[in-house]
Amino acid sequence: MGFTHLHHSFLILLAVFVRASILFPAGRKVFRDFLRCEYSEENILFWLACEELKKETNPDVVEEKARFIYEDYISILSPKEVIIKE
Repeated sequence: MGFTHLHHSFLILLAVFVRASILFPAGRKVFRDFLRCEYSEENILFWLACEELKKETNPDVVEEKARFIYEDYISILSPKEVIIKE
């Protein structure tokens, strides 16, 4: 096996580990701490906010949470702006 194949396999394994880790509060905390060190904490916070929004059924609360997500993560004036690919 060449280095490229091992590198690709490692990245796949790492992706599976990260995805499984964020399913649990302790894993999310560890990942969030890592992202904070990498100056990327806003990404996990954005993801968590979107996950909470998905669970909401009250239209008024959905609107409030959507506005919060926009103002905190999407607006160009946001202090925690994330990059969203089209």
